[in-house]
Amino acid sequence: MEEEDQLPFLDTIGASAHLKKKGLQAEPQTLAKYRSQGGGPLFSLFGRFPRYRQDWLDEYAERRISGPIRSTSERQAAAAPRHPATTSLTERRPPGAG
Repeated sequence: MEEEDQLPFLDTIGASAHLKKKGLQAEPQTLAKYRSQGGGPLFSLFGRFPRYRQDWLDEYAERRISGPIRSTSERQAAAAPRHPATTSLTERRPPGAG
């Protein structure tokens, strides 16, 4: 068993490497941006140092990967339904409303 698999928490560099093993490019700088702006995997702080659990990273990876599709036109159908709170105002307007 690899040493990384025995650790309950990963630092940012380890989290980036773990996601890359799953096929997702997530550089440490990108994870830092997500910590600041949102949209990334769950993390905990130990003092001022972010730490990621592998199961949180795996869950994040699963959310980012679509279901199987044959063309990009199927992409919307494969995407998870959006929560109404994340829908923009223009998307919520009825047709013909300016």
